[in-house]
Amino acid sequence: MYKTALYLSSFISCVIIVFLMFQFWDEKYERKYQRKYLYKIPAMVYVVVVMSVNILMNPLYNLLANMVMIGGVSFGLYEGEKFGRYRIYESAALFTILSLTEAAGVYLIDFLMENLQIMPANQELLRSIEYIFSKLVMLFLYYVLFVRLWRRRVVRTTSQYFLYIAMFFFGMINILAMAFLAAEERPALLMMVVCSIILLNMFLLLFMKYLDERNFYKLQNEMMRQQEELRLRNYEVQNNVYRKALSILHDVKKHISMIEALYGGNREEAPDYTRQINDMLKPLMPIKYVNNPILNWLLTDKLQVADRYGILFEMDVSLGDVDFMKSIDITTLFGNLLDNAVEAAGKCSAEKYIGILLKRHNQMLYIRIENSIESAVPIRNGMISERKKGIGILNIERCVDAYGGEIIYKNSSNRLVCEICLTIEK
Repeated sequence: MYKTALYLSSFISCVIIVFLMFQFWDEKYERKYQRKYLYKIPAMVYVVVVMSVNILMNPLYNLLANMVMIGGVSFGLYEGEKFGRYRIYESAALFTILSLTEAAGVYLIDFLMENLQIMPANQELLRSIEYIFSKLVMLFLYYVLFVRLWRRRVVRTTSQYFLYIAMFFFGMINILAMAFLAAEERPALLMMVVCSIILLNMFLLLFMKYLDERNFYKLQNEMMRQQEELRLRNYEVQNNVYRKALSILHDVKKHISMIEALYGGNREEAPDYTRQINDMLKPLMPIKYVNNPILNWLLTDKLQVADRYGILFEMDVSLGDVDFMKSIDITTLFGNLLDNAVEAAGKCSAEKYIGILLKRHNQMLYIRIENSIESAVPIRNGMISERKKGIGILNIERCVDAYGGEIIYKNSSNRLVCEICLTIEK
């Protein structure tokens, strides 16, 4: 009975390790081949090889087997921007980290069982308990902590973290109960607990993966929706200007005739009428701030909005060149930056200020937007706190990442400063 539990625990332990490694490769690198069986078969071979070596109970053999499989799979089945040897190093580093968490899990469960005086006398049962608990610790730390190292954005709610913690402690209580039942010599109940803990491990693994994927696609959908709303809003503004222009052009002959009549007769009213026509045409006469028409229109529109809110808007953009960017990225990046600045400055009760600077230096474009704020924005390591990030800020970060850039936020004397550097592609 105990030997069966050991084999079962060892098998599920190997499955979890292989699952996490393949998930890491799929997220960080690109698959070389399209056929799925070319990845399922090596995964099954990996499980069989590691399981077979585990039976020997030799840590050195176990390490060598894993490193050989990791090197073969990461080099032979995946590709990326870096050379193959770097993929091997990164994969080996992840496996080392997972092994350390596994060792920490073994130490923790042994410490708990020893202090609770429920340490199993049977070594096979003890090994089974260590296998199961160490994998529970590994899963918990992998999804809650480690995955953030290569996933730029992990979207999770507070309730989701509470759920992860609750599931972890539920599994730990079950494992301690397993050790207690072993001391009571109840093998049937013991096997039931073993099976339930194994099922819990698998459920925890799949459930965490599902929630992360769900949140990722939900975020992507929200970001795309926000992009479309921004484009639609800009289209509606341009459409209103277009309609206004058509209305003026429709009556242009009448206006010209009226001016001629006034200058021919009542010359005193002619200058006033001319000024009125000039005021009507002024909003339709675009000011050229930059060479790019999309950015120029965004700046013109936001300048008018800022004027309505009583915001002082200063620009130094003549040296900016954004023609290397896609049109949709220009709208998304600068539209969100300017919208956020206008919204924040408009809420201020004292100074209302927005300043924008664009400057090209060699193959880099420097963007600086500074705006008044009512209260300091929570910033950590140059980035706005995750709990304060909206879809607009996430879209800004996506655009910056797309052009190999960096973004830094900082508070400065009741102002929020956003500095961005983008790489200009040749």
